[in-house]
Amino acid sequence: MLGKIFTHENRLLQRDQTTWIVVTLFVALMMYAAVNGRQEQEQRQGVAAETITAYQTRVVEARHEAEALEATMRDERRSLDTYDWGSRHPYNVGSSMGHPVALPPTPLALFAVGQSDLYPTAYKVSAASSVALGQTDQLENPFKLLVGHFDLAFVILFLYPLLILALTFALTAAEKETGTLRLLLAQPVGLSTLVWAKVLSRSALIVGAALVLTVLAFVMTGAAFEGGWGRFGLWLVITSLYGAFWFGLALLVNAFGRSAATNAIILAVCWLAFVVILPSLINVVASTLYPVPSRMAFITAMREETTVAEQQSSESLAKFFQDHPEIAPLSDDEANFAMLRVVRDERIAEQLAPVMVRFVRQQERQQRFVRALGYLSPTLVTHRMLLDAAGTGPARHTAFLDQVDAFQATWQEHFVPKYFANVAFRSADYDIMPRFEYCEETPAEVLDRLVFPVLFLMLATALVGGYGLRQYRQYPVVE
Repeated sequence: MLGKIFTHENRLLQRDQTTWIVVTLFVALMMYAAVNGRQEQEQRQGVAAETITAYQTRVVEARHEAEALEATMRDERRSLDTYDWGSRHPYNVGSSMGHPVALPPTPLALFAVGQSDLYPTAYKVSAASSVALGQTDQLENPFKLLVGHFDLAFVILFLYPLLILALTFALTAAEKETGTLRLLLAQPVGLSTLVWAKVLSRSALIVGAALVLTVLAFVMTGAAFEGGWGRFGLWLVITSLYGAFWFGLALLVNAFGRSAATNAIILAVCWLAFVVILPSLINVVASTLYPVPSRMAFITAMREETTVAEQQSSESLAKFFQDHPEIAPLSDDEANFAMLRVVRDERIAEQLAPVMVRFVRQQERQQRFVRALGYLSPTLVTHRMLLDAAGTGPARHTAFLDQVDAFQATWQEHFVPKYFANVAFRSADYDIMPRFEYCEETPAEVLDRLVFPVLFLMLATALVGGYGLRQYRQYPVVE
């Protein structure tokens, strides 16, 4: 009987003009989001690739220039230990040229690119200053994090629930208001069977369309040929669970026997609360309980410390030589300049360390607070899971920054001794410079972050939907 009613409901949906409007709109939005996401990713990836390519070209040119200079010095029988500012100056190579690093995008990055502006994925590693000094972005409003570029994540989080609610706000209310529900139940069919058939037919249409369109986007944008099928499978699971929650919520609202108009208003309020109001309130509470030092205050402090360090440059360098008697001052002004820059940056980093510690500590507290209260909104939970599945979330970016910090320490260990030893950077040294290689997170690490949110969303769906089915036992068939 369930199968027959399911088939009948599908026929009714096919004849309903609202269904075609919803499906057409959904298809158009999903395809546009996929194309827009691909363009955004290609643009960002192109900028990073140009930076890396330009650096590699510069290294090749500098190496050839150093070889030519060394050949000339050999012909003139000059010592290869002498150098001028340029391709053989260690400070120029290690600090001025530096080493750009970039976080490679995952194949699913085009599905969720909204946080790319908040989490830069390319940095310049220098032996003279710390990358960490540039990490001063505050925790943004969770609602602002949701509203980013128009990508698939935006469609799933915002518009997907609205389309579901558009087809479920009058699940049984329409038949009840027209009097046909009593006639239907006069047949050998129970109310629970009828409700199940209605929910399954609509979920097969909307959730099925979401999954099929996601697969098409994955293939048409070329992401399927870049790998990432594990992340793609997680994305499909999360999309299905999120849709199931909204169907469960619609079922619960319909179970109280109110009119279709009343159901529509209640569901609209639920959408507004979960998607807009709760994220905003969570941000206000988090910012109030754990205020983060402002970015402008940090920039101002950094400028002040830089000015003081510049004014006290000679004293700082003299103190440095006093603390390191094994390093003698050099007569070469350029060599002393390189040392001075290193000493200056060390001083700035030491003076700004307390500010950075306060900033990082408060930021971590805010993030923990938002993650904990985020479970009040299934939309926030789903948003976090989609970002983790796409590889564009804060966890992967934090792991990338940890690798960048480790690489910078290696880079400084390689170049700073050359500054102090006043050693020329020879052409052969270009071949042994440290190279940054990003170590991708393992599938186990991604799954570990997603297990609890997935279980939570499954439990929330089961509770809401289960209570709705139970409430339907008391459904008033007649007004």
